[in-house]
Amino acid sequence: MDKSNEETNIENEAREDNNQTEHILKKLLDVKFALDKSSVVAITNQRGEILHANDLFCEISKYEREELLGQDHRILNSGHHPRAYFEQMWATIETGNIWNGEIKNRAKDGSYYWVDTTIVPFLNKRGKAYQYITIRYNITSRKKMEEALRKSEEKYRLITENLSDLIAKIDKDGNLMYVSPSYKKFLEIDLSEELESSNFFEWVYKEDIKYVIKTIENVITQKNNALQLEFRIHNKKKNFIETETKINPILDEAGNVVSLVLVIRDITERKRNEKKIYHLAYHDALTNLPNRRSLIDTLHQEVEQAKRNQTQLGVMMVDIDNFKDINDTHGHEFGDLALIEVAKRARNYLRSSDYIARLGGDEFIILMPNLLNIKDAKAVATRMNDSFKNPVEVEGSLLNFSCSIGISVFPSDGIEAKDLLRRADIALYAAKEKGRNGFLLFNPEMEERLLERNLLENESRIP
Repeated sequence: MDKSNEETNIENEAREDNNQTEHILKKLLDVKFALDKSSVVAITNQRGEILHANDLFCEISKYEREELLGQDHRILNSGHHPRAYFEQMWATIETGNIWNGEIKNRAKDGSYYWVDTTIVPFLNKRGKAYQYITIRYNITSRKKMEEALRKSEEKYRLITENLSDLIAKIDKDGNLMYVSPSYKKFLEIDLSEELESSNFFEWVYKEDIKYVIKTIENVITQKNNALQLEFRIHNKKKNFIETETKINPILDEAGNVVSLVLVIRDITERKRNEKKIYHLAYHDALTNLPNRRSLIDTLHQEVEQAKRNQTQLGVMMVDIDNFKDINDTHGHEFGDLALIEVAKRARNYLRSSDYIARLGGDEFIILMPNLLNIKDAKAVATRMNDSFKNPVEVEGSLLNFSCSIGISVFPSDGIEAKDLLRRADIALYAAKEKGRNGFLLFNPEMEERLLERNLLENESRIP
């Protein structure tokens, strides 16, 4: 008996349903296969007991499957996460919501591993979760990298925060791209957003800007050569800071400079100390006047200047009369105080352009540049003699001083520094012979007369 069309249709539909079911099952098996190969998969009941564990779960946890089944996930607890972390997880999945997070687990051998975890609840008809599927991905390598990066960042953060140096990154136009936390102490401000959006050259002392820009241009041109320079910057209070700065170019793959890193060191104290050392090297410790070393350098400079400008230069040698008697009578400490007072008084009677130095003992040298005529030199000498007319008070005692002065003039009395000093010394000797408390200008007869009498001192005392 032939089948009816209806029966035939039913058989065809059944065959199609079976094919679709087989197709769906195959897809599900494919998905399961893919999951098992790429993910750590577990199925638990509503109490969290493990009902299924795939091979990767066993491999990563180092437990046999029989050791996992029937256990809950506390078997893997590393103690890293607080209790509240898991309480929040259970509160999420028990209400039918999917939970995702990162969990640090402990394997059977005591080693630790991290998994990115997604827990999907399966709900019954009443909307209650009756089991959960947990899909995990091993992220241990990533977490190790993150931890290494965190430690590295922490290390460099501690370094930059505790550096006394200021580290800045700027583009080729000087715009600040980064500035280290030490700027707060360095610049005495707390304006990171304002600072990082500003231009570095705004902080450079205006008289140094051209020099700094030129140096940076050289670094950009040379591309791979770091340069070191010294310049001044100012802080928020406009106080100047002396800096020593190393500029390093940052290159792109094509070898072009895209930015520059500046390591800036505050050398204000060093500069201040250098100035103190220089001052001590070139100044007399007692009177604070320039010393013999400074005098010689300055005299040579003034002689060269006078040669270039074809002007006259006066050299005046001053000696305190009978100063030895003061030391012998009152002591050297008293004599030192007297010299300090004499130096102060002498400075007050000089022209602003004149230069005074202590040659040694009770002798002083005065340089008088740009003399218009001999009368100017005589006027300065007269004021020096007059400055001693009033007694000098030292520790409550009044002392009467006088001085003898010898003067030589460039170019009439010599065109070299040593000749001018020597002849001022000869004129001084002659002034003392004449009776002290006065001055004399050098003339050749003085030198001839002293030579005849063998009274001219050894030239070695004159530099």
